[in-house]
Amino acid sequence: MKFLGEILSRSLLRRRSGVGRLISAPLISAGMAFTVVCWSGPQQVHAQDAGRQQQPAAEINEAHPLAPALKMAYESREALKGVQDYDATFSKRELINGKLKPQVCYVRIRKEPFSVYMKFVKPNEGREVIFVDGQNKNMLLGHETGILSMAGTVSLPIDGPDAMAENRYPITMLGIHSLLDQVIRQWEAEAKFGEVEVNFYRNAKLGKDVDVEVIESTHPKPRNQFRFHMTRLFIDKTTRLPLRVEQYAFPQAQGQTPPLVEEYSYVSLRTNLRLKNIDFSVDNPQYKFK
Repeated sequence: MKFLGEILSRSLLRRRSGVGRLISAPLISAGMAFTVVCWSGPQQVHAQDAGRQQQPAAEINEAHPLAPALKMAYESREALKGVQDYDATFSKRELINGKLKPQVCYVRIRKEPFSVYMKFVKPNEGREVIFVDGQNKNMLLGHETGILSMAGTVSLPIDGPDAMAENRYPITMLGIHSLLDQVIRQWEAEAKFGEVEVNFYRNAKLGKDVDVEVIESTHPKPRNQFRFHMTRLFIDKTTRLPLRVEQYAFPQAQGQTPPLVEEYSYVSLRTNLRLKNIDFSVDNPQYKFK
């Protein structure tokens, strides 16, 4: 989030003046067992199709390549029902204004009420952010480190230009529940159409230690109904929880590598920690909001 770089600088000035193809090599092991399913299906698309209500799972053609992908995603969603809170190392790369922006944070997230604590690792090491749905006028609370910390805690609208300057989505879409829901909605919508190839990488690894299954969907040609050329969903083989999503744009020319648009990962995930209100409060003595 850009929010504090410029906002806090302005705040300090005001106070002083008195004016108020496969994934990158480390992620997937070699020699993976996988299956491929292709389907041509209908290709003619009208503009109104993109805005139609998404199909419920029961209406999806069982012969469609995305049907088994959605089955695995639904199973992961069932596993998520038992997760009330968690912490993790969250990393992302997002294409913003033509540049791929990396970010790594430690996060604590609670499902009800939706609550987030973030402590940045890089860039902006030490920056802290809190959001609790329904509290603080539904604003972000954040502060910087170093000299900018003199500005104290700053409140920002979650969808304002400063909070969104370094993010493709608002903080309300953070977390593994939203991560999976977004992919499910995408695949349910895409299952109404053809032109898709689905790969299943059953024996992959996320990093060096986590065994995962990866579902990869690919569309050969740009179409109005396909937001991304390729999507990859990583599911933990043991817990069945979603750990990573990658989204790639259509290459500009044949033979080019698809450009990465979005990548979100949750590693060192620990669930059901019984996080309390104090874990999402500026009054937490472990934090440096004061």
